[in-house]
Amino acid sequence: SSSLKGGEERSVANENRMRTFFSSIDKDLKIHAGNKIPLFISGLTEEIALFNSIRKTQVSGILYGNYEYDSLQALGDKAYKLLMDSNNKKIKTTIDTIKESIGARMASKGLEEVWYDVASGNARVLLIEKDYNVPAFVSQDGTSVRISSDKLHNVKIDDSVSELMRLALEKDCKIMFADPGELNSFGKVAVLHRY
Repeated sequence: SSSLKGGEERSVANENRMRTFFSSIDKDLKIHAGNKIPLFISGLTEEIALFNSIRKTQVSGILYGNYEYDSLQALGDKAYKLLMDSNNKKIKTTIDTIKESIGARMASKGLEEVWYDVASGNARVLLIEKDYNVPAFVSQDGTSVRISSDKLHNVKIDDSVSELMRLALEKDCKIMFADPGELNSFGKVAVLHRY
């Protein structure tokens, strides 16, 4: 016989059912979490607290509250704001990390240095100012770039930043974008090294 009173017994049983349900949900979320698609959860504070004590899946954000009667658009707007806030924090953290890493030679700045690091596979995170574009001249082997042509750099490309991003994607480098002006001290482009 249980030492709990009827209401307490129902409360414990309800929490156990919720734990089983949330555990099942967490397993389903793991499948989607690997798709690199932002994942948000929403619910009442108590439910989120219980879910957080169980979940192993990384989420992009949490919307606290009851949104049962909100439109999908309104809920999407809230999630988008959370995503943008999170992204802005990541960019600020990345900028700070680059500032600290340049002196230790674990980061580079400026198109010429960054291009070399990306082309050689030593780029973990590429950070570029939005709307940055500059024509440049690439070496025959594609491993270096200059703003002005010389004997080694005579293949003109009109949009060197798009080419740099294409190269970064080929080398499995994460690309992030900062607002215009945020990377002036880096020559509008910077990279965190892999090694």
